Amino acid sequence: MKVSIIILAKNGEASIQSCLNKACSQNFEHDYEVIVIDSGSTDKTLEIIKNYPLKLYSVCSEDFGYSKMRNMGAFHASGEFLVYLSQDAEPLDENWLYYLTLPFIEDPLVGAAFGRHIPTKETNPVNRFRVEWLYGESNVTKDRDTGFEFSRKLFSFSNANAAIRKELLKRFPFQEDMLFCEDIYISKQLLMNGHKIAYSTEAAVLHSHNHSVVDAFSRHFDIAVAYKKIGVLEETENIEREGRVYISEELRYLIKNGHAPWVFYAFINNLAKYLGFKAGCAEHLVPLALKNKISKYWHWDA
Repeated sequence: MKVSIIILAKNGEASIQSCLNKACSQNFEHDYEVIVIDSGSTDKTLEIIKNYPLKLYSVCSEDFGYSKMRNMGAFHASGEFLVYLSQDAEPLDENWLYYLTLPFIEDPLVGAAFGRHIPTKETNPVNRFRVEWLYGESNVTKDRDTGFEFSRKLFSFSNANAAIRKELLKRFPFQEDMLFCEDIYISKQLLMNGHKIAYSTEAAVLHSHNHSVVDAFSRHFDIAVAYKKIGVLEETENIEREGRVYISEELRYLIKNGHAPWVFYAFINNLAKYLGFKAGCAEHLVPLALKNKISKYWHWDA
């Protein structure tokens, strides 16, 4: 077995050193390489990267695209398994790579695996709950026939901490016109073509963001647009029921952990998510100029 760890970098001086420290010092009995693709960093990112034993490829910032760069990383990789790691995701320990690739050894039908995200200490209570909700404490291996209470979980997958068989990525490359949720696109391709996806809690990384209310609205607008493009929107008819469960558990979490002052913020944040998602579902009715102001990833031409 040989593994290629692929990291997309741009102006990541605040986090990439912690990421590379762990990525380059894994307790892994097999051969592995680290590849960094930098997209026009103007801070100290490149200086930091050059201190590590890795392969560095650089592209102009204008050429950047998440799907495009991930396909580029796969092209340069010599490993039979491709591991994608975000520059701001820090593997929890030196056994992260072992646990992320273990599902492939245990089950030859596993086409991809992803690991748990653990919120950093700087994460506020509302966003901490969001990360803990999305990334549970139980290992799961799913195929297209796996039943979930909420169908969104079937396609859940995250390229911030994931591994894919290279042979499958050649067959199902990242769709380069998918500017957001490209990981959900890959998940659907693999599951619908008979492969399994594993989730490992032991393959954990420290990774989270403090999304603002405005971020929440724009992000969920973009998620809905992406789900329509991928063709999984019809599988999310339980989204409102899931939302009610989410809000109930979030309220319980905030009060139980002494974060009652965050309850009002959580209410506004959830309202923004709901309205953003609804607007994204009906994006064809939204004026062109407004869509381009709301979205952070998509662009509509007149």
